[in-house]
Formats: sequence, C-alpha cells, structure tokens
Amino acid sequence: MAHVSDAIDELVKNPKMNGSAYVAMLHALWFFYLQPAYVFIHDEEERLLVLIFAMLEK
Repeated sequence: MAHVSDAIDELVKNPKMNGSAYVAMLHALWFFYLQPAYVFIHDEEERLLVLIFAMLEK
C-alpha cells in the first residue's frame, strides 16, 4: 500500500495527468485501504493522505 501510494503521488505530480483519472485512482486505493484483514504498520495512511492532498491542490 505504501509503495502504491507513492507511485500514485508521482502520477498526480505529472503535468500530463488530468484530474479525471483521480476518481478512478481513489476508488482503487479505497478498496485496499478499507480491507479489514490488513493492519497498517508502515505509515501507509499518512502516505495516502499525501497523495490525496496533492490531488486536492491540483
């Protein structure tokens, strides 16, 4: 989850990326984020917030 969040954060920062893809990315991330069988132990939730804030800034 942490590496996926970092990769999507880089995609969001790409000037060729448009905002219409953000919704699809967020849906995919929420699918993984809301799984009850996984415990976040590597600050994944903070990394997810970083890319969400990057999306909001654009």
